[in-house]
Amino acid sequence: TEAKDGNIAGETYTIDQGAVQAEFIPVWDTDGLTVQVKVKDTTVKDADAVTVYVDPDNSASDIKPANGTKIGLELQINDAKDGKRIGTLSWYDETGMGWSGSNVYGTVELTGKTGSNGGGSSVNPGTSDTKPDVKPDVKPDGKQDTTIETKPDGSTVETSKVEITVSGDKKAESSVTITKDAQGNVTDANATVSGSKGTLTADVVKQLTEAAGTEDLTIIVQVKKANGDVKYTVSVSAENVKNNKSLKAFVVNRKTGEYELINSKTYKAKDGNLNASFGKKGDYVLLTTKEAARIEKEILKTIAPKKTKATVKKGKTTEFKLDSELNQNNVKKVTYKTSKKSIATVNKNGKIKANRKGTVTIKAIVTLKNGKTKTVSMKIAVR
Repeated sequence: TEAKDGNIAGETYTIDQGAVQAEFIPVWDTDGLTVQVKVKDTTVKDADAVTVYVDPDNSASDIKPANGTKIGLELQINDAKDGKRIGTLSWYDETGMGWSGSNVYGTVELTGKTGSNGGGSSVNPGTSDTKPDVKPDVKPDGKQDTTIETKPDGSTVETSKVEITVSGDKKAESSVTITKDAQGNVTDANATVSGSKGTLTADVVKQLTEAAGTEDLTIIVQVKKANGDVKYTVSVSAENVKNNKSLKAFVVNRKTGEYELINSKTYKAKDGNLNASFGKKGDYVLLTTKEAARIEKEILKTIAPKKTKATVKKGKTTEFKLDSELNQNNVKKVTYKTSKKSIATVNKNGKIKANRKGTVTIKAIVTLKNGKTKTVSMKIAVR
């Protein structure tokens, strides 16, 4: 370590990921720990590094620098363009879940100060390929860094980081969250695991259920882009995957929480291995065909005309409108037909033109994204 102006500066280490380089320089002063970060884009000729000073939460100010002291630490740099994140650099966390809890942080040990009490700081420097030497203790059940939050009603939420094997001897980190009522009964259990595709293997499902201690587990697969951003998520019951159930997919509306239709496809695990990939960003959920049928039935009920009849003067126009209760995100297409073109015609957008006096029926055939259709009608009296 090196003393400058009464401050103690630790070792400098670099993360190099493609065009972006980042240096982290931890510094202790009278206010506690701060971190100087220098970032440079090597694709820009003669570009100066951008320096940022990171001040951790106030709890860091209470940490007294002494040899052997260990603290949890995570550093992440986000690159943005036009208000949107386009890339990240992380010091230790590879899950992208650092925002949700400290269980994915790395560990640094303060060393390097001579004297009776120690003081100063340095770190076990990490890179994109090298992690700190000090790792969280692993329990017999594979759980690491378990945190427990107790609610006012006595219920608890236990979140643990779990290391699993995803392919061959390749390791990956996941998180398991167990919710229990005041009596200790499990009321909800879910696990989150990341990957580049919406796939789940029987072995991964087995590891996650064992870590959770229950097979009544919802597994959330976070499918990520190359830059680490989450492209979409897929939620599915571990039991449904294990039992090779036939499943239907819905996307969750982030504003209303409603399940919306996306296609007519049926997904089914084979030997406990599931592949469910989607092209668009969103939060997807896979339900059994029985559960899906109930939702689809309720969606069909919302298909209705806003008006069942109308009177229109000859030469005038009106419009066939569907009831506002129908969520248009569920609709693939709508086609219209008239029973008598000589009395009234209707175009592809539902606009009706009255040609001569008489009565006519206009039909709207609504096709949903799951392929199911429903026909509703409206009577037009031309006067």
